[in-house]
Amino acid sequence: MFSFIKCTVLSSGSRTSEYGYGELVKIWNTAKRTGRLYALRMEGRALLKGVIAFLREGGRIISSTLKEALKSVLEKLRVTPKRIILEFGEVRAVEMQNLYAKNGVFKWVPQLKAWLKDPTYKFWLGTLQINLKGFVQ
Repeated sequence: MFSFIKCTVLSSGSRTSEYGYGELVKIWNTAKRTGRLYALRMEGRALLKGVIAFLREGGRIISSTLKEALKSVLEKLRVTPKRIILEFGEVRAVEMQNLYAKNGVFKWVPQLKAWLKDPTYKFWLGTLQINLKGFVQ
């Protein structure tokens, strides 16, 4: 009944998601409610609204250029402060894991390995990194 657009959502992962009319309307409404929709440029909002209208009428998107443009708009809508903090924390956790493995820290603090995989610890690391970055500059 609905046409689907296949696009890669996460740039860091290999997960593929399909977006149909219902999913795009839900994304539109959520972004409008949270105010993230207005962080997009007018062209991005127009593209998303046009694709939703086209899919509502039973259309099907085949153009890879249009799919890529829609993918970039959807990625911009997914950017939230929490995601930014988690990305900073993830980068710092990987740096720490490599450094501590090389220096043998995990031998005398084995629970640190579990901490570096914990999402709440990564969030704390990301918050710390953002605060330090703002302090240093």
